[in-house]
Amino acid sequence: MEQKLTLFELSQQIKNTLSETFQSAVWVVAEISEMKENRSGHCYLELVEKEDENIIARSRATIWSYTYRMLKPYFETSTGQLFSQGLKILVQVSVEYHAAYGLSLNIKDIDPAYTVGDLALQRKEIIDRLQRE
Repeated sequence: MEQKLTLFELSQQIKNTLSETFQSAVWVVAEISEMKENRSGHCYLELVEKEDENIIARSRATIWSYTYRMLKPYFETSTGQLFSQGLKILVQVSVEYHAAYGLSLNIKDIDPAYTVGDLALQRKEIIDRLQRE
């Protein structure tokens, strides 16, 4: 008979595997599809990656209040854009897994230059399309 695990035991194995694989933070490119700020100052996001407008990857992400207080104004003054859903961002994240809450990405840093470049590319594509029309 195959080995039987409790759900918690399986969750612990997943957590341990992720901890070993992602020992340090990684940079991730994604689009903000949902964003909620709560009263305590934390920011909860849903990040997605799209291919031809189809979502091919999705993950929850969190920016804790002490980080969000610094990242949001830094991003907005650097880019001239509000930090909001629909933006493509490059963020440094730590990969977290909790038995009761599942996978989450904790955002530690953001590279505003990536978003500025993406917005410039979108602007150019819109101008080109309008000129063709």
